[in-house]
Amino acid sequence: MKQFILPLCALMLVACSQEQISKNEFHVSGKFDNLQDSSIVRLFKFNGNVGMSVASDTISASDNTFALIDTAANNELARYSIQIITLEAIRNQDYNSSKNRDIYGNGGLNITVSGDYNDYYNWTINSKVPEQKTSDYLFNSTQKNNDELQIALDTILTKIRNAQMANDQETFDKAREEYDKALIETNFKYSIKILGLISQLDKIDLAAFNSIPTYSEAKSDSTLFDLYNSVYNKLTDEQKETATGRKINKMLGNNTILNIGDKITNATIYDFDGNKHQLYDLLTKPLLIDFWSVGCGPCHQVVPILKEMAADSTINANIISITIDGDAMWKMGTDMLKLESSHNFTDKFEDSGLYADFNAGGMPFFVVVDTDGTIKFTCLGFDQETILKTLKELQK
Repeated sequence: MKQFILPLCALMLVACSQEQISKNEFHVSGKFDNLQDSSIVRLFKFNGNVGMSVASDTISASDNTFALIDTAANNELARYSIQIITLEAIRNQDYNSSKNRDIYGNGGLNITVSGDYNDYYNWTINSKVPEQKTSDYLFNSTQKNNDELQIALDTILTKIRNAQMANDQETFDKAREEYDKALIETNFKYSIKILGLISQLDKIDLAAFNSIPTYSEAKSDSTLFDLYNSVYNKLTDEQKETATGRKINKMLGNNTILNIGDKITNATIYDFDGNKHQLYDLLTKPLLIDFWSVGCGPCHQVVPILKEMAADSTINANIISITIDGDAMWKMGTDMLKLESSHNFTDKFEDSGLYADFNAGGMPFFVVVDTDGTIKFTCLGFDQETILKTLKELQK
């Protein structure tokens, strides 16, 4: 019987490993030196640019180790961020001093992170995911310069806080204006730096664009335009049809902006159950489109009114909501707001799809469309009176 002991043990180890790292779990674990006892380590998962905390752990001075698990992972690669904030920073509410690094992974992976807490440029992220290599390259190439820019912003923030505490409205207003201007300039400089690095890559990795703080209109600056154009020309045809590819194309000013009187795009949209539809299939009656996001408070407020309108037979219109969020945030918002599947859609392009055709600039954004596809009315914010008036006129 002894000859079967080693193979059996090996089999048990494999089974144990598979049970520990299931396809529905993403593990991040590791150890940091020189980290205060009771420091908090959090794991955030991103959907678009919105990050949600999915796991946390408290560091013990006895071993300085941590373990984080996203129990809702799947086969799709996702962007995560590991954040460390010390107990002292929590007490002082100094959340700007937290240290963050992006991590890419999916269900079934176990990635380790280690290093000196104070030297987060040199943290070791043990991952074979290609997107991680790109992320680390961009981080190491830009973060020290970005930290210097952040220090300058933090100095202005201190002015704002001090003026607020002293009830000095004049100083507060000036510091706030100074901060807003500095933030725009900082993000612009950082975007130029990141785009320059991305444009030098032999093969463009779309995950690299997560490092860009904001997308600016490229036409406003020749350097920015040239960088966006260089990057866009390196994208594959498939990449150009992604949400990121479309967003870059919009920055170059190549997208069509629709106005009242134009025909709306016959976009492909998907209901909550995954069924595919064409927008023009919904033009059996005048159509009201509500563009919304789970992170938009006013969008939540109009949901009960839209439900009442959809149930009112005297209005006689098709009323739908189209999210500009990714699938995970869309599903969360649908559950939270109890949206009906028959009125709830996505075009899978987030804010670079049908929504971008209107250059809306905010949410909730509403569009009224006649049965022939003609755009009759648009508004940023819920102008219920004009919406109802327009729908009533289309029924004549």
